[in-house]
Amino acid sequence: MPNRIIKESICTSEEIDSLDGDIESFFYRLIVNADDFGLLDGRPKVLASKCYPLKSIDIQCILTRLEKLVSVGLIYIYTVDNKPFISILSWEKHQQIRAKKPKFPMPKSGVAINCNQLQSFDTSCARAESNPIQSNPKNAKENIKRKVLKPKTKPNPDILLPDWIPEQAWQAYLEMRVKIRKPITENAILIAIAHLDKFRQQGIKPEDVLNQSVLNSWTGLFEPSNKNGNRNKGRYDPMETIKRQQRSEENDFSTEYRVV
Repeated sequence: MPNRIIKESICTSEEIDSLDGDIESFFYRLIVNADDFGLLDGRPKVLASKCYPLKSIDIQCILTRLEKLVSVGLIYIYTVDNKPFISILSWEKHQQIRAKKPKFPMPKSGVAINCNQLQSFDTSCARAESNPIQSNPKNAKENIKRKVLKPKTKPNPDILLPDWIPEQAWQAYLEMRVKIRKPITENAILIAIAHLDKFRQQGIKPEDVLNQSVLNSWTGLFEPSNKNGNRNKGRYDPMETIKRQQRSEENDFSTEYRVV
């Protein structure tokens, strides 16, 4: 396994600072076990054995730590052919890629899943391995909802989106990015999905987040200012708009942790 780089920017990263000690340590263990493209086998049992070979750690503990890393936008969990994988976001900006091919399928060929689905998947895999004759991979695939969505705008790659992202709002967002000459990249799509999932877990509709960015021509995704209904309704705050636009241009979905 090649050596990995840990930069001093982890000390000022808000994402890293939001993690407790055990989860932060787990994130670094994922980094040193990832392939040259920042990808890992996503099965919880495999992660437990790879990241903690000298310890006995509960699978639920692994799932809890993964859920936290997804919520802050550090990793992306997806499936390909009914097998789970993990992608460490913004990997190529911090690590040297020596290998010509990844060991695992790339995220663009998979569909996003959450940790609850990952847990049920791990259980179904154990049953399939114990009784391979009666298992049916085709039926197992049907348990994971997926939607194939091809952006209408040429500069954007094909992407598989979760069902909870509304297609019309997503397409409008992609077209807006192209119109302002900042077409979204494949890596930015993965980060955008992670951000939208974080908002969704907070009770914020992904459609509202996307519509707000389209309306203001923002490349970034932010919490809607009127998510509580009447708050700020009909009021325009120019300073807030300027601040959001500046954050949008600075971030453009490049995560702040700058770790590896």
